[in-house]
Amino acid sequence: MIGYIAVKEFRNNIATAGFVIGLLLCLALIPYTVYTGIQTYTNRLVQYTLDVKAAEETYNRACVYSRVKPVPVKPVSSLSIFSKGISEQTGSKVKIDYKEKPVFSADIVSLNENPFMGGFLSLDFVTAIAILLSLLGVLFSYDTLSREKEQGTLKLALSNPVSRSTFFLGKIAGIFLTLVPVLVLCFLAVLLVIQLSPAVQFSSGDYGRIGMLLLVSLVYFAFFVFLGGFISSRAKSSKTSIILNLFIWCFLLFLLPNAAAWIGKNMVPVEDYKQLQFETGEIDREWMNVQKKEVDKILKNENLKHIGASYYDGDHWAGASFTIFTPKATVDYERRTNELAIPLLMDNCAKKWAIQSDYLQQVYRQERTMRYLTCLSPAGIFKHIAAALCRTGIDSEVHFMDQVRQFQDTFFGYFVQNRIFSSYAYFTPQKEEDFPVDSEDGIKQMMEWNEWVANNVNLSNLSEYTYGNMYDFGKLGYEYVNTQSLPHFNCPPLMLGSDLYGQLYLIAGILIICLLLFWFSYVSFIKYDVR
Repeated sequence: MIGYIAVKEFRNNIATAGFVIGLLLCLALIPYTVYTGIQTYTNRLVQYTLDVKAAEETYNRACVYSRVKPVPVKPVSSLSIFSKGISEQTGSKVKIDYKEKPVFSADIVSLNENPFMGGFLSLDFVTAIAILLSLLGVLFSYDTLSREKEQGTLKLALSNPVSRSTFFLGKIAGIFLTLVPVLVLCFLAVLLVIQLSPAVQFSSGDYGRIGMLLLVSLVYFAFFVFLGGFISSRAKSSKTSIILNLFIWCFLLFLLPNAAAWIGKNMVPVEDYKQLQFETGEIDREWMNVQKKEVDKILKNENLKHIGASYYDGDHWAGASFTIFTPKATVDYERRTNELAIPLLMDNCAKKWAIQSDYLQQVYRQERTMRYLTCLSPAGIFKHIAAALCRTGIDSEVHFMDQVRQFQDTFFGYFVQNRIFSSYAYFTPQKEEDFPVDSEDGIKQMMEWNEWVANNVNLSNLSEYTYGNMYDFGKLGYEYVNTQSLPHFNCPPLMLGSDLYGQLYLIAGILIICLLLFWFSYVSFIKYDVR
Protein backbone atom coordinates (compact mmCIF):
# COMPACT_ATOMS: atom_id res chain seq x y z
CA MET A 1 0.00 0.00 0.00
CA ILE A 2 2.87 2.40 0.76
CA GLY A 3 4.25 1.77 -2.73
CA TYR A 4 0.85 2.39 -4.31
CA ILE A 5 0.44 5.74 -2.52
CA ALA A 6 4.03 6.69 -3.37
CA VAL A 7 3.58 5.95 -7.08
CA LYS A 8 0.30 7.88 -7.15
CA GLU A 9 2.00 10.85 -5.46
CA PHE A 10 4.87 10.57 -7.93
CA ARG A 11 2.50 10.69 -10.92
CA ASN A 12 0.68 13.69 -9.51
CA ASN A 13 3.96 15.53 -8.84
CA ILE A 14 5.56 15.05 -12.25
CA ALA A 15 2.39 16.27 -13.94
CA THR A 16 2.67 19.67 -12.25
CA ALA A 17 4.19 22.76 -13.87
CA GLY A 18 6.35 23.23 -10.75
CA PHE A 19 8.13 19.94 -11.35
CA VAL A 20 8.84 20.74 -15.00
CA ILE A 21 10.12 24.23 -14.14
CA GLY A 22 12.23 22.90 -11.27
CA LEU A 23 13.72 20.15 -13.44
CA LEU A 24 14.56 22.56 -16.27
CA LEU A 25 16.05 25.03 -13.80
CA CYS A 26 18.27 22.31 -12.31
CA LEU A 27 19.39 21.05 -15.71
CA ALA A 28 20.20 24.61 -16.83
CA LEU A 29 21.78 26.16 -13.74
CA ILE A 30 23.73 23.22 -12.32
CA PRO A 31 25.65 22.30 -15.52
CA TYR A 32 26.37 26.02 -15.93
CA THR A 33 27.93 26.23 -12.45
CA VAL A 34 29.99 23.15 -13.25
CA TYR A 35 31.08 24.63 -16.58
CA THR A 36 32.26 27.82 -14.88
CA GLY A 37 33.86 25.67 -12.18
CA ILE A 38 35.78 23.74 -14.84
CA GLN A 39 36.96 26.98 -16.43
CA THR A 40 38.14 28.27 -13.07
CA TYR A 41 39.82 24.95 -12.25
CA THR A 42 41.54 24.86 -15.66
CA ASN A 43 42.90 28.40 -15.20
CA ARG A 44 44.11 27.58 -11.70
CA LEU A 45 45.68 24.33 -12.97
CA VAL A 46 47.60 26.29 -15.62
CA GLN A 47 48.75 28.74 -12.95
CA TYR A 48 49.71 25.84 -10.67
CA THR A 49 51.84 24.32 -13.47
CA LEU A 50 53.58 27.66 -14.00
CA ASP A 51 54.13 28.11 -10.27
CA VAL A 52 55.60 24.61 -9.91
CA LYS A 53 57.93 25.22 -12.87
CA ALA A 54 59.04 28.55 -11.40
CA ALA A 55 59.54 26.92 -8.00
CA GLU A 56 61.69 24.18 -9.53
CA GLU A 57 63.81 26.77 -11.30
CA THR A 58 64.19 28.70 -8.07
CA TYR A 59 65.24 25.52 -6.33
CA ASN A 60 67.66 24.25 -8.99
CA ARG A 61 69.09 27.40 -10.64
CA ALA A 62 71.34 28.38 -7.74
CA CYS A 63 75.12 28.57 -7.68
CA VAL A 64 75.17 29.00 -3.89
CA TYR A 65 73.10 27.38 -1.16
CA SER A 66 71.69 30.71 0.03
CA ARG A 67 69.92 31.00 -3.34
CA VAL A 68 68.21 27.62 -3.00
CA LYS A 69 64.76 28.94 -2.16
CA PRO A 70 62.02 26.30 -1.78
CA VAL A 71 58.56 27.53 -2.76
CA PRO A 72 55.95 24.91 -1.80
CA VAL A 73 52.92 25.11 -4.08
CA LYS A 74 49.52 23.80 -3.02
CA PRO A 75 47.97 21.40 -5.57
CA VAL A 76 44.63 22.39 -7.05
CA SER A 77 41.85 20.03 -6.01
CA SER A 78 39.92 18.75 -9.03
CA LEU A 79 36.89 18.53 -6.74
CA SER A 80 36.91 22.32 -6.40
CA ILE A 81 34.66 22.11 -9.47
CA PHE A 82 31.93 21.05 -7.03
CA SER A 83 32.77 23.30 -4.09
CA LYS A 84 35.16 26.26 -4.10
CA GLY A 85 35.20 26.54 -0.33
CA ILE A 86 37.93 28.96 0.72
CA SER A 87 40.46 27.74 -1.86
CA GLU A 88 40.35 30.90 -4.00
CA GLN A 89 41.09 33.31 -1.16
CA THR A 90 43.84 31.55 0.81
CA GLY A 91 46.58 31.54 -1.83
CA SER A 92 48.55 28.60 -3.21
CA LYS A 93 52.30 29.11 -2.72
CA VAL A 94 54.55 29.80 0.25
CA LYS A 95 58.03 31.28 0.43
CA ILE A 96 60.45 29.63 2.84
CA ASP A 97 62.94 31.69 4.87
CA TYR A 98 64.96 30.83 7.97
CA LYS A 99 64.23 34.28 9.42
CA GLU A 100 60.47 33.82 9.77
CA LYS A 101 57.86 31.07 9.62
CA PRO A 102 55.03 31.60 7.12
CA VAL A 103 51.69 32.53 8.66
CA PHE A 104 49.72 32.51 5.39
CA SER A 105 50.44 31.80 1.74
CA ALA A 106 52.50 34.41 -0.10
CA ASP A 107 49.72 35.13 -2.63
CA ILE A 108 46.80 35.27 -0.19
CA VAL A 109 43.98 37.48 -1.45
CA SER A 110 43.59 39.78 1.56
CA LEU A 111 44.92 40.14 5.09
CA ASN A 112 42.50 42.88 6.10
CA GLU A 113 40.16 40.28 7.62
CA ASN A 114 40.01 36.59 8.43
CA PRO A 115 40.72 34.81 5.10
CA PHE A 116 38.84 31.71 6.26
CA MET A 117 35.47 33.44 6.64
CA GLY A 118 34.50 34.62 3.17
CA GLY A 119 33.61 31.50 1.19
CA PHE A 120 29.97 30.92 2.07
CA LEU A 121 28.35 32.83 -0.79
CA SER A 122 30.60 31.55 -3.61
CA LEU A 123 28.55 30.36 -6.58
CA ASP A 124 29.35 26.74 -7.36
CA PHE A 125 27.67 23.37 -7.78
CA VAL A 126 27.17 22.86 -4.04
CA THR A 127 25.60 26.30 -3.64
CA ALA A 128 23.22 25.64 -6.55
CA ILE A 129 22.27 22.25 -5.07
CA ALA A 130 21.82 23.82 -1.62
CA ILE A 131 19.37 26.40 -2.98
CA LEU A 132 17.48 24.44 -5.63
CA LEU A 133 17.10 21.13 -3.81
CA SER A 134 15.95 22.72 -0.59
CA LEU A 135 13.46 24.89 -2.46
CA LEU A 136 12.07 21.91 -4.38
CA GLY A 137 11.87 19.92 -1.16
CA VAL A 138 9.82 22.69 0.46
CA LEU A 139 7.58 23.27 -2.56
CA PHE A 140 6.66 19.60 -2.88
CA SER A 141 6.11 18.96 0.81
CA TYR A 142 4.47 22.12 2.16
CA ASP A 143 0.97 20.87 1.27
CA THR A 144 1.54 17.16 1.76
CA LEU A 145 -1.31 16.95 4.27
CA SER A 146 -2.99 20.36 4.28
CA ARG A 147 -3.90 20.15 0.58
CA GLU A 148 -5.45 16.70 1.06
CA LYS A 149 -7.50 18.07 3.95
CA GLU A 150 -8.68 21.12 1.99
CA GLN A 151 -9.73 18.97 -0.98
CA GLY A 152 -11.44 16.44 1.30
CA THR A 153 -9.40 13.56 -0.07
CA LEU A 154 -7.60 12.97 3.22
CA LYS A 155 -10.80 12.09 5.06
CA LEU A 156 -11.88 9.89 2.17
CA ALA A 157 -8.53 8.09 2.02
CA LEU A 158 -8.49 7.41 5.75
CA SER A 159 -12.04 6.07 5.65
CA ASN A 160 -10.62 3.12 3.69
CA PRO A 161 -8.63 0.40 5.43
CA VAL A 162 -5.43 2.47 5.26
CA SER A 163 -3.60 3.37 8.44
CA ARG A 164 -2.37 6.87 9.03
CA SER A 165 1.23 5.72 9.23
CA THR A 166 0.93 3.96 5.86
CA PHE A 167 -0.62 7.05 4.26
CA PHE A 168 2.04 9.35 5.74
CA LEU A 169 4.94 7.13 4.68
CA GLY A 170 3.48 6.78 1.19
CA LYS A 171 3.19 10.56 0.78
CA ILE A 172 6.77 11.14 1.95
CA ALA A 173 8.06 8.30 -0.23
CA GLY A 174 6.26 9.84 -3.21
CA ILE A 175 8.16 13.10 -2.75
CA PHE A 176 11.46 11.25 -2.56
CA LEU A 177 10.49 9.18 -5.60
CA THR A 178 9.87 12.45 -7.45
CA LEU A 179 12.92 14.48 -6.49
CA VAL A 180 15.72 11.99 -5.73
CA PRO A 181 15.99 11.09 -9.45
CA VAL A 182 16.34 14.83 -10.13
CA LEU A 183 19.28 14.98 -7.71
CA VAL A 184 20.89 11.88 -9.23
CA LEU A 185 20.30 13.28 -12.72
CA CYS A 186 22.07 16.50 -11.72
CA PHE A 187 25.11 14.55 -10.54
CA LEU A 188 25.10 12.45 -13.73
CA ALA A 189 24.85 15.60 -15.86
CA VAL A 190 27.79 17.06 -13.96
CA LEU A 191 29.90 13.94 -14.48
CA LEU A 192 29.00 13.98 -18.19
CA VAL A 193 30.14 17.60 -18.52
CA ILE A 194 33.34 16.75 -16.65
CA GLN A 195 34.04 13.73 -18.87
CA LEU A 196 33.94 16.05 -21.89
CA SER A 197 36.69 18.19 -20.35
CA PRO A 198 40.16 16.67 -20.93
CA ALA A 199 41.75 18.91 -18.27
CA VAL A 200 39.83 17.26 -15.42
CA GLN A 201 41.02 13.91 -14.15
CA PHE A 202 39.45 12.14 -11.16
CA SER A 203 41.04 9.37 -9.14
CA SER A 204 39.10 6.47 -7.64
CA GLY A 205 39.30 8.28 -4.30
CA ASP A 206 37.73 11.37 -5.88
CA TYR A 207 34.80 9.30 -7.12
CA GLY A 208 34.39 8.01 -3.58
CA ARG A 209 34.20 11.59 -2.33
CA ILE A 210 31.62 12.43 -5.02
CA GLY A 211 29.57 9.45 -3.84
CA MET A 212 29.75 10.74 -0.26
CA LEU A 213 28.72 14.18 -1.49
CA LEU A 214 25.66 12.61 -3.12
CA LEU A 215 24.71 10.88 0.14
CA VAL A 216 25.12 14.09 2.13
CA SER A 217 22.99 15.89 -0.49
CA LEU A 218 20.24 13.31 0.06
CA VAL A 219 20.29 13.90 3.81
CA TYR A 220 20.23 17.67 3.27
CA PHE A 221 17.29 17.32 0.87
CA ALA A 222 15.48 15.06 3.37
CA PHE A 223 15.69 17.80 6.01
CA PHE A 224 13.56 20.19 3.97
CA VAL A 225 11.11 17.47 2.94
CA PHE A 226 10.55 16.55 6.59
CA LEU A 227 10.40 20.22 7.55
CA GLY A 228 7.69 20.87 4.95
CA GLY A 229 5.80 17.77 6.05
CA PHE A 230 5.95 18.81 9.71
CA ILE A 231 4.70 22.34 9.02
CA SER A 232 2.01 20.94 6.73
CA SER A 233 0.81 18.71 9.57
CA ARG A 234 0.58 21.68 11.93
CA ALA A 235 -0.74 24.41 9.62
CA LYS A 236 -4.46 24.96 9.17
CA SER A 237 -4.18 25.73 5.47
CA SER A 238 -1.79 25.36 2.55
CA LYS A 239 -1.39 29.15 2.33
CA THR A 240 -0.20 29.32 5.92
CA SER A 241 2.10 26.36 5.34
CA ILE A 242 3.78 27.83 2.23
CA ILE A 243 4.32 31.18 3.94
CA LEU A 244 5.91 29.56 6.98
CA ASN A 245 7.99 27.20 4.87
CA LEU A 246 9.36 29.94 2.61
CA PHE A 247 10.13 32.19 5.56
CA ILE A 248 12.06 29.41 7.33
CA TRP A 249 13.77 28.46 4.05
CA CYS A 250 14.98 32.05 3.47
CA PHE A 251 16.06 32.35 7.10
CA LEU A 252 18.04 29.10 7.09
CA LEU A 253 19.70 29.61 3.70
CA PHE A 254 20.44 33.32 3.61
CA LEU A 255 19.80 35.23 6.82
CA LEU A 256 21.24 32.86 9.42
CA PRO A 257 24.58 32.04 7.69
CA ASN A 258 25.36 35.69 7.02
CA ALA A 259 24.25 36.76 10.48
CA ALA A 260 26.37 33.96 11.97
CA ALA A 261 29.45 35.18 10.09
CA TRP A 262 28.90 38.72 11.37
CA ILE A 263 28.26 37.55 14.95
CA GLY A 264 31.30 35.24 14.89
CA LYS A 265 33.52 38.06 13.62
CA ASN A 266 32.41 40.39 16.41
CA MET A 267 32.13 37.78 19.16
CA VAL A 268 35.73 36.60 18.73
CA PRO A 269 37.82 39.61 17.61
CA VAL A 270 41.19 39.05 15.94
CA GLU A 271 44.24 41.27 16.30
CA ASP A 272 44.99 43.39 13.23
CA TYR A 273 47.62 41.73 11.02
CA LYS A 274 49.54 45.00 10.77
CA GLN A 275 49.88 44.95 14.56
CA LEU A 276 51.34 41.45 14.30
CA GLN A 277 53.85 42.69 11.73
CA PHE A 278 54.77 45.57 14.02
CA GLU A 279 55.35 43.19 16.96
CA THR A 280 57.57 40.86 14.91
CA GLY A 281 59.42 43.92 13.63
CA GLU A 282 60.08 44.95 17.24
CA ILE A 283 61.61 41.53 17.91
CA ASP A 284 63.88 42.00 14.87
CA ARG A 285 64.92 45.45 16.09
CA GLU A 286 65.66 44.02 19.53
CA TRP A 287 67.87 41.40 17.86
CA MET A 288 69.71 44.14 15.99
CA ASN A 289 70.30 46.13 19.18
CA VAL A 290 71.45 43.22 21.35
CA GLN A 291 72.57 40.06 19.58
CA LYS A 292 74.07 41.74 16.49
CA LYS A 293 76.39 43.66 18.79
CA GLU A 294 77.54 40.38 20.29
CA VAL A 295 78.27 39.02 16.80
CA ASP A 296 80.23 42.17 15.90
CA LYS A 297 82.20 41.86 19.14
CA ILE A 298 83.22 38.27 18.35
CA LEU A 299 84.23 39.25 14.81
CA LYS A 300 86.35 42.09 16.16
CA ASN A 301 88.05 39.82 18.73
CA GLU A 302 88.88 37.36 15.94
CA ASN A 303 90.35 40.25 13.89
CA LEU A 304 87.98 39.61 10.96
CA LYS A 305 87.16 42.58 8.75
CA HIS A 306 85.15 43.45 5.66
CA ILE A 307 87.70 45.08 3.37
CA GLY A 308 85.49 45.45 0.31
CA ALA A 309 83.81 43.27 -2.30
CA SER A 310 83.63 43.33 -6.09
CA TYR A 311 80.20 41.68 -6.28
CA TYR A 312 78.09 41.48 -3.13
CA ASP A 313 74.49 40.83 -2.15
CA GLY A 314 73.01 40.26 1.30
CA ASP A 315 72.23 41.80 4.69
CA HIS A 316 75.36 43.31 6.20
CA TRP A 317 73.93 42.60 9.65
CA ALA A 318 73.21 38.92 8.85
CA GLY A 319 76.05 37.99 6.51
CA ALA A 320 76.38 37.72 2.75
CA SER A 321 73.96 35.69 0.67
CA PHE A 322 76.11 36.02 -2.45
CA THR A 323 79.56 37.33 -3.25
CA ILE A 324 82.15 36.68 -5.95
CA PHE A 325 85.55 38.11 -6.94
CA THR A 326 85.83 39.17 -3.30
CA PRO A 327 89.09 39.22 -1.27
CA LYS A 328 89.60 36.20 0.97
CA ALA A 329 89.68 38.36 4.09
CA THR A 330 86.15 39.60 3.31
CA VAL A 331 84.98 36.08 2.42
CA ASP A 332 86.25 34.79 5.77
CA TYR A 333 84.51 37.66 7.52
CA GLU A 334 81.21 36.87 5.77
CA ARG A 335 81.51 33.14 6.40
CA ARG A 336 82.05 33.70 10.11
CA THR A 337 79.20 36.24 10.21
CA ASN A 338 76.83 33.69 8.69
CA GLU A 339 78.08 31.02 11.09
CA LEU A 340 77.38 33.23 14.11
CA ALA A 341 74.30 35.20 13.01
CA ILE A 342 72.10 32.64 11.24
CA PRO A 343 71.59 30.31 14.26
CA LEU A 344 70.68 33.37 16.32
CA LEU A 345 68.27 34.49 13.61
CA MET A 346 66.69 31.04 13.61
CA ASP A 347 66.21 31.34 17.39
CA ASN A 348 64.74 34.77 16.72
CA CYS A 349 62.39 33.14 14.20
CA ALA A 350 61.14 30.78 16.94
CA LYS A 351 60.54 33.78 19.23
CA LYS A 352 58.49 35.50 16.50
CA TRP A 353 56.57 32.29 15.82
CA ALA A 354 55.33 32.30 19.42
CA ILE A 355 53.27 35.47 18.79
CA GLN A 356 52.47 34.50 15.19
CA SER A 357 51.07 31.19 16.45
CA ASP A 358 48.92 33.06 19.00
CA TYR A 359 47.59 35.20 16.16
CA LEU A 360 46.77 32.11 14.08
CA GLN A 361 44.92 30.58 17.03
CA GLN A 362 42.80 33.74 17.22
CA VAL A 363 42.01 33.38 13.50
CA TYR A 364 41.11 29.71 13.93
CA ARG A 365 38.91 30.43 16.98
CA GLN A 366 37.04 33.10 15.05
CA GLU A 367 36.52 30.73 12.13
CA ARG A 368 35.35 27.90 14.43
CA THR A 369 32.89 30.22 16.15
CA MET A 370 31.47 31.27 12.80
CA ARG A 371 31.35 27.64 11.65
CA TYR A 372 29.48 26.49 14.78
CA LEU A 373 26.98 29.33 14.41
CA THR A 374 26.38 28.69 10.70
CA CYS A 375 25.84 25.03 11.56
CA LEU A 376 22.56 26.11 13.11
CA SER A 377 21.52 26.13 9.46
CA PRO A 378 21.41 22.88 7.46
CA ALA A 379 22.79 24.84 4.51
CA GLY A 380 25.82 25.77 6.62
CA ILE A 381 26.35 22.15 7.63
CA PHE A 382 25.99 21.00 4.02
CA LYS A 383 28.50 23.53 2.68
CA HIS A 384 31.09 22.82 5.36
CA ILE A 385 30.87 19.05 4.79
CA ALA A 386 31.02 19.56 1.00
CA ALA A 387 34.12 21.78 1.29
CA ALA A 388 35.84 19.14 3.43
CA LEU A 389 34.96 16.37 0.95
CA CYS A 390 36.21 18.50 -1.96
CA ARG A 391 39.47 19.41 -0.13
CA THR A 392 38.67 23.13 -0.30
CA GLY A 393 37.81 23.74 3.35
CA ILE A 394 39.86 25.08 6.22
CA ASP A 395 41.11 21.60 7.22
CA SER A 396 42.95 21.23 3.90
CA GLU A 397 44.44 24.72 4.19
CA VAL A 398 45.61 24.16 7.78
CA HIS A 399 47.05 20.76 6.78
CA PHE A 400 48.99 22.31 3.88
CA MET A 401 50.44 25.14 5.99
CA ASP A 402 51.39 22.73 8.79
CA GLN A 403 53.22 20.57 6.25
CA VAL A 404 55.01 23.67 4.91
CA ARG A 405 56.22 24.67 8.38
CA GLN A 406 57.39 21.14 9.11
CA PHE A 407 59.26 21.16 5.80
CA GLN A 408 60.86 24.49 6.71
CA ASP A 409 62.20 22.97 9.93
CA THR A 410 63.46 19.90 8.03
CA PHE A 411 65.06 21.93 5.25
CA PHE A 412 67.01 24.35 7.42
CA GLY A 413 67.69 21.58 9.94
CA TYR A 414 69.53 19.84 7.09
CA PHE A 415 71.58 23.01 6.55
CA VAL A 416 72.49 23.14 10.24
CA GLN A 417 73.29 19.43 10.48
CA ASN A 418 75.57 19.56 7.44
CA ARG A 419 77.15 22.90 8.43
CA ILE A 420 76.08 24.53 5.18
CA PHE A 421 75.48 27.92 6.81
CA SER A 422 79.12 28.02 7.91
CA SER A 423 80.53 26.94 4.54
CA TYR A 424 81.92 29.05 1.71
CA ALA A 425 79.52 27.29 -0.67
CA TYR A 426 76.62 28.93 1.15
CA PHE A 427 77.34 32.33 -0.35
CA THR A 428 80.06 32.13 -3.04
CA PRO A 429 80.39 29.92 -6.16
CA GLN A 430 84.18 30.24 -6.13
CA LYS A 431 86.43 27.54 -4.70
CA GLU A 432 88.57 28.50 -1.74
CA GLU A 433 91.77 28.24 -3.75
CA ASP A 434 90.36 30.73 -6.29
CA PHE A 435 89.59 33.53 -3.81
CA PRO A 436 91.34 36.82 -4.69
CA VAL A 437 94.16 37.82 -2.40
CA ASP A 438 93.08 41.46 -2.26
CA SER A 439 90.71 43.93 -3.94
CA GLU A 440 93.08 44.50 -6.85
CA ASP A 441 93.21 40.78 -7.53
CA GLY A 442 89.40 40.64 -7.28
CA ILE A 443 89.00 43.37 -9.89
CA LYS A 444 91.44 41.52 -12.15
CA GLN A 445 89.40 38.30 -11.83
CA MET A 446 86.17 40.15 -12.61
CA MET A 447 87.69 41.72 -15.74
CA GLU A 448 88.92 38.31 -16.91
CA TRP A 449 85.47 36.87 -16.32
CA ASN A 450 83.83 39.72 -18.28
CA GLU A 451 86.21 39.03 -21.16
CA TRP A 452 85.36 35.30 -21.04
CA VAL A 453 81.62 36.10 -21.12
CA ALA A 454 82.07 38.47 -24.06
CA ASN A 455 83.92 35.78 -26.05
CA ASN A 456 81.79 32.76 -25.15
CA VAL A 457 78.25 33.94 -24.43
CA ASN A 458 75.70 35.66 -26.65
CA LEU A 459 74.14 38.26 -24.38
CA SER A 460 71.68 39.57 -26.97
CA ASN A 461 68.97 37.87 -24.93
CA LEU A 462 70.07 39.07 -21.52
CA SER A 463 67.04 37.63 -19.66
CA GLU A 464 68.29 34.12 -20.45
CA TYR A 465 71.43 34.76 -18.44
CA THR A 466 69.92 36.66 -15.54
CA TYR A 467 68.05 35.39 -12.53
CA GLY A 468 65.94 38.01 -10.81
CA ASN A 469 68.21 41.05 -10.62
CA MET A 470 71.43 38.99 -10.75
CA TYR A 471 73.47 37.17 -13.34
CA ASP A 472 72.79 33.44 -13.64
CA PHE A 473 76.37 32.35 -12.94
CA GLY A 474 75.43 28.74 -13.64
CA LYS A 475 75.26 29.68 -17.31
CA LEU A 476 78.27 31.95 -17.11
CA GLY A 477 81.12 29.66 -16.16
CA TYR A 478 80.17 28.35 -12.73
CA GLU A 479 78.32 25.27 -11.48
CA TYR A 480 74.86 24.98 -9.98
CA VAL A 481 74.42 23.57 -6.49
CA ASN A 482 73.48 19.87 -6.50
CA THR A 483 70.05 19.87 -4.87
CA GLN A 484 69.38 16.14 -5.20
CA SER A 485 70.40 15.44 -1.61
CA LEU A 486 68.42 18.37 -0.19
CA PRO A 487 64.95 17.83 1.32
CA HIS A 488 62.09 18.26 -1.14
CA PHE A 489 58.56 19.31 -0.23
CA ASN A 490 55.80 16.73 -0.36
CA CYS A 491 52.30 17.26 1.01
CA PRO A 492 50.23 14.06 1.12
CA PRO A 493 46.52 14.95 0.87
CA LEU A 494 44.14 14.21 3.70
CA MET A 495 42.47 10.83 3.33
CA LEU A 496 38.69 10.51 3.02
CA GLY A 497 38.49 8.87 6.44
CA SER A 498 40.26 11.84 8.04
CA ASP A 499 37.95 14.33 6.36
CA LEU A 500 34.85 12.38 7.37
CA TYR A 501 36.10 12.01 10.94
CA GLY A 502 36.62 15.76 11.16
CA GLN A 503 33.05 16.39 9.97
CA LEU A 504 31.48 13.52 11.91
CA TYR A 505 29.73 15.78 14.40
CA LEU A 506 28.14 17.75 11.53
CA ILE A 507 26.97 14.61 9.73
CA ALA A 508 25.59 13.19 12.98
CA GLY A 509 23.92 16.50 13.77
CA ILE A 510 22.00 16.82 10.51
CA LEU A 511 21.02 13.13 10.62
CA ILE A 512 19.62 13.50 14.15
CA ILE A 513 17.71 16.64 13.15
CA CYS A 514 16.24 14.84 10.13
CA LEU A 515 15.14 11.91 12.28
CA LEU A 516 13.59 14.25 14.83
CA LEU A 517 11.73 16.19 12.15
CA PHE A 518 10.48 12.94 10.63
CA TRP A 519 9.33 11.71 14.04
CA PHE A 520 7.60 14.98 14.91
CA SER A 521 5.89 14.99 11.49
CA TYR A 522 4.77 11.40 11.97
CA VAL A 523 3.43 11.98 15.50
CA SER A 524 1.75 15.21 14.41
CA PHE A 525 -0.03 13.46 11.53
CA ILE A 526 -1.14 10.58 13.76
CA LYS A 527 -2.91 13.18 15.89
CA TYR A 528 -3.98 15.25 12.88
CA ASP A 529 -7.62 16.39 12.84
CA VAL A 530 -8.94 15.48 9.39
CA ARG A 531 -12.25 17.25 9.88
